[in-house]
Amino acid sequence: MVLRQIQKEIYHKRMKPDGTNFVGAAGATAITSDSIDVVGFNNICFQLVMGAIVSGAVTSSKLQWSDDNSTFTDVTGGSVTIADTDDNKIVFFEVHKPKKRYFRILTSRATQNATVDYLDAKLWNATQVPVTQDATTVEGGIFLNGGS
Repeated sequence: MVLRQIQKEIYHKRMKPDGTNFVGAAGATAITSDSIDVVGFNNICFQLVMGAIVSGAVTSSKLQWSDDNSTFTDVTGGSVTIADTDDNKIVFFEVHKPKKRYFRILTSRATQNATVDYLDAKLWNATQVPVTQDATTVEGGIFLNGGS
């Protein structure tokens, strides 16, 4: 079935927004996510889900990339300002045909507390299938027209 084949080409990974924990606790300091290797994929989408943001917080996120998973630089145009009224909203970054191998998200938080509820990455358009899922993923189902 076509839907099953598409699912085998998508790699899902829950990432650590602060590089250590699956939730970026409330804080007013910058946090840098763990990185993800995108070799073998032609597309990637990060979803950074914000939690509570205190009024007056100065928050932004930016996409960074690297050839060696050590020295990261900002992706041109890959920065988003997050308003202090953007509680529980999603910030996303999508890259087609990535020119570098490793990616991560840097979230700057200043003045007041901002929480990152979670960060995930979806890689698709794989050059080799089927894709083996990361340990953070539990497979679900694929449904055509919502089932019966």
